[in-house]
Amino acid sequence: MRDLRSGTKTNERWRTSEDIEKVSVEEINVPYLFSDSENLTLMNNESFDQFTIKKSILGKKIDLLEDGMILVAELINNEIFNLKLPRNIKVEIESADAVVKGQTVSSSFKNAVTTNNIKILVPKHIKDGDKVLINSENYEYVEKAKD
Repeated sequence: MRDLRSGTKTNERWRTSEDIEKVSVEEINVPYLFSDSENLTLMNNESFDQFTIKKSILGKKIDLLEDGMILVAELINNEIFNLKLPRNIKVEIESADAVVKGQTVSSSFKNAVTTNNIKILVPKHIKDGDKVLINSENYEYVEKAKD
């Protein structure tokens, strides 16, 4: 079992005759509106109610947030315990390492930094100013943005 608030894991054993209540998790789409030094302000699309939640719930993924981004809020008993970002997020490359001729034998990726200061590995054909999609879970390059 895992405590969803603290993340603490515990091992428990039950008899087959014991009943266990399964947690019901509700998911709703919430657009990100703005943030201050400690909180994020989100809106419930169904009721149009605005609410705030601590930035720490996203951890280091906070750097990927953009105004208007639609997040998925996971609720238990009408209380948010987790926020999910979209699977792929478009970012702009601020700077990418130059390609040196003759290095095609080595890896086919080079270092790059996005405009929101995230360091990623991108293919050699990506240059400064290009927009790419990255996976929000592991920050890996997915593909060059099509717009």
